[in-house]
Amino acid sequence: MKSYVVEKEFKYKGLKCVVLLLATGYRCGYVGVPKGHPLYNVDYMNCQSDFACHGGLTYSGGGANSSYPISSDLWWFGFDCTHWGDADDWNSTFKAFSEQSEKVAEYKAIRSLCPLGGEIRTTEFVENECKSLAEQLVNCDNKHKTSSDEQEDFVKQYYNENKDTVERYYNENNELGVLYSPDYGSGWSSWNSPELAYDKRIVEYWLNKHPNAQKMKMHLERIGYHDVWMGGYNDLKIAWIPKGTMFYIHEYDGSESIETPKSCGMMMA
Repeated sequence: MKSYVVEKEFKYKGLKCVVLLLATGYRCGYVGVPKGHPLYNVDYMNCQSDFACHGGLTYSGGGANSSYPISSDLWWFGFDCTHWGDADDWNSTFKAFSEQSEKVAEYKAIRSLCPLGGEIRTTEFVENECKSLAEQLVNCDNKHKTSSDEQEDFVKQYYNENKDTVERYYNENNELGVLYSPDYGSGWSSWNSPELAYDKRIVEYWLNKHPNAQKMKMHLERIGYHDVWMGGYNDLKIAWIPKGTMFYIHEYDGSESIETPKSCGMMMA
């Protein structure tokens, strides 16, 4: 099943720009910078306040032989149109994903539980936002460039200052179990609550019961997690991370990945 389509791909100010329409009803925009650019391989959280785009930067990623949002060696910065005041474009979504209309209908039903209202952000709107972001990226300076050693020191300091208190689940091989959402609109959003992914009470429940969304929601409420974004909990996957390995839960609108490079760690198994 495809989770997005490329609506537009173009160059502006020498930088590649891409507009995506997601099966979850909204659009995202991306601008890629080549290796050698001051912000290549820099996390968007380290430069977010320096760039203006719709809703602010919400994504960075890519690099050599990457495939998202398109196949390239570029490092991408992106934004999404699923903020308060952004209406979903279901007419365009059903047309673009006609072969999987039932799944799109499921997404629509889920998102209708918490409607954002407002205005549909069209392809043209996102294209113009990409152009604006590209111009800003062309004119940026070098102040965000950070060596891998400096970044690793930052990670260790962050970990020591932000240790969570939940009990974790380790298997017989002393590997930490981390739940994550492998696709857009599935699973949950661990944004601001990363402990959702490795709390022993949740991981054990998922492993033993493999619950549906309603049962998982009830379980989360019982143990103190309230107002968690609901998706398809049966679609969750589990990653087993060796104890002592730095890892980072890359959360992006209900889609998550587990990253372990030293340059982007935020926690330790």
